Amino acid sequence: MRRRRATSDAAPPPNGRGSADVGRALSSLSRMRLTSLLSRHASVVVLAVVALVASPSLPERAFAGPVPSASAEASAIPTGDLPPLPEPEPIRMGELDPSATKDLDALLAQLVSSKEDIREHARAALDETPATLLPSIHARIEEIHGTYDKKIVPRLLDDARRAAKDKRKAGKDDLPHDTDKPKKKKKHTKDKSADDGKAPKDKKVIPDEDGDAGDWLAIVESDPRPEDESWQKLVQLLGMERMLAGMATTPSLMEMIDLRASFGDMLRIDLQRQVERLGDKAVAALIESRNHKASVVRDFAEKELDKMGRSIPGEAVASDDPDILADVLRAFGHTRDVDAVHVALSYAGNDRRKLRDAARQAIVGIGDAGKWQLREAYQDLTGDKPDKSASWDLLARQIFAIYDRARLAAFEKVVTAGMTAQAAGNHADAVKAFDQVLAEDPLFDKRKAMAPSYAALAATLGVDRAEDKLSLLRKAQRLDPDGKDANRIGSQIALTEAQLLIRDHRPDRFLLERAVELDPDNLEAKDLLASFQERAVEQKSNDKRRFAAAAAIFAAMLAGVGAIGLLGRRKRPPPKSAAPAAPAA
Repeated sequence: MRRRRATSDAAPPPNGRGSADVGRALSSLSRMRLTSLLSRHASVVVLAVVALVASPSLPERAFAGPVPSASAEASAIPTGDLPPLPEPEPIRMGELDPSATKDLDALLAQLVSSKEDIREHARAALDETPATLLPSIHARIEEIHGTYDKKIVPRLLDDARRAAKDKRKAGKDDLPHDTDKPKKKKKHTKDKSADDGKAPKDKKVIPDEDGDAGDWLAIVESDPRPEDESWQKLVQLLGMERMLAGMATTPSLMEMIDLRASFGDMLRIDLQRQVERLGDKAVAALIESRNHKASVVRDFAEKELDKMGRSIPGEAVASDDPDILADVLRAFGHTRDVDAVHVALSYAGNDRRKLRDAARQAIVGIGDAGKWQLREAYQDLTGDKPDKSASWDLLARQIFAIYDRARLAAFEKVVTAGMTAQAAGNHADAVKAFDQVLAEDPLFDKRKAMAPSYAALAATLGVDRAEDKLSLLRKAQRLDPDGKDANRIGSQIALTEAQLLIRDHRPDRFLLERAVELDPDNLEAKDLLASFQERAVEQKSNDKRRFAAAAAIFAAMLAGVGAIGLLGRRKRPPPKSAAPAAPAA
């Protein structure tokens, strides 16, 4: 039976009839062996023959000839036409910047100031911390981790929280509300809020001045001790945690989650609260933290993802924000999550380039571990099984090429019409068609070939439409920044900008010189530069004449003023004396 099976697999019949195959197999046996076989196992052989002929479960491909290999598909898509594999984008924290460190030190100094208004102002600025401070924050956290007192600092935090709770019980509800310790419930009742740091439903949540019901930073600062070094380190640590959460980038949130390993249970509840507040923005960082070297961080990340309903790849991509989604896809690649291959493949042909690139980077990051998922995807797309010897990267490139063909098929008709109009010199229609494509895909693969139409159409516009001309020229420059006409287009842009400034009575000689420098054949720029010099000389002579006229007028005015002064100084005649009165009779 083993020999008959090998014969059948090696030379499948072209007509597809199982009975002929059985006949050839039986004829290959010797007559004596066949007689012995039939005599011993007659019933088994008969049943086997009947089952082989009548079985409906045999696949049609078993009798349809050899399965085509991936080389047949690869011949349809030449290797040179396959898209290259993207390089996975690493997570970069950035370089330490002394100026950024100085800014961080200034903000942290304000947080521990002895003046309450300065502390409040600094606390309000934490949520708007620029990402450039991340390396400095990392360095400062490492410094605090190596120098803080592991007994005094946690005790300060506990005392501050206990004091805030006592003040609330006393009726001073204006203090920040710390909600990580719920009230005791009845026996045999599970207190779920103790695990996640949320306030129980029967407790009134009193938000603090920042609108956050669990602001530990405000709680600690409500009892300021600016002279206490341990208090300063606690305040600065809580402040930097807020800064990391305010940045809300994957590197910053990974740094924030790393605090779980550096400071143990002291910040666990506050970290849980920050993650819950961030929501989907924290998913990528939590996925990345699954591979953290510390088991406590891995467990924390797994627990938080499960609480958020984002623990499996299909759930993790449940976001409408393309930035969040791209970070999640890249995180699959960084962690080499094999279960995420199919999810990444579903975005590998997305219309958004950001998502498409992130998904392909994820597949490249997973690499050979996802080979079987790539084989299944290739078979689903082509209907053919790939060659078993095909490498994962060749399969990935072929799949990406198929996706690109399908994505670009919708543009093919419009692009063809635009190229036809361009060849005919009808650049207005060509630009109209190209605008449709670029509106959907600004980084269209064949965008460089579109640049000449934009430049040609811009050349037909006069100075009265300088704004439209500039728009077309700049688009041509973006489409093909390193093309053979790049200098000529740059020269036209400088000339048009100079013309606009001249029209606004703000001439700029530098732009004209730049236009001539980029394109010495730009006669219009040369003529305008020459006339610009003539007008400058004429303007200078006119200024001299105006200055002379103004000086003459000024001299005349001075002369008039002097004459008036002289007339005023002329001696007036003395007044006539009154006649003497007549003597009385």
